[in-house]
Amino acid sequence: MNEPAVPLAFPAPPSSRSEPVGWAVVFGVVASIAVALLAGGLLVMDAITYGIAAVFAPDALAAPDDGRYLLALVFGVVVCMAGAPAVAWVGFGRASRTWPALVQGLAAAVVAAVASVCTLLLVLGINPVDFVAAL
Repeated sequence: MNEPAVPLAFPAPPSSRSEPVGWAVVFGVVASIAVALLAGGLLVMDAITYGIAAVFAPDALAAPDDGRYLLALVFGVVVCMAGAPAVAWVGFGRASRTWPALVQGLAAAVVAAVASVCTLLLVLGINPVDFVAAL
């Protein structure tokens, strides 16, 4: 009836410095897909707003510039794909070095994704703080 408690086994910290970088690249690709979806969604919302405004006041707004959205997407993806491995390589400090490689890579990708979304919004001329406050 009284069986001994089995200790919880946590994954070991990474054996090399490049192991979290691999995970950061994987999560960076996922974050880049999310950034692309955000850019597409913003373009669609801009097009819808332009379409509605064109009905009521034909010259009130300029048509959405798809080249600007493409430039913002390229900058966002570059920041994400370069930032995630760079943050994972540099590391977060002494405490994070004891974390499993998967968690270190995920944390690095989250930091890079936030920077990537901010870059995307700034290239589009949107203040990231106002964008988050409006949500």
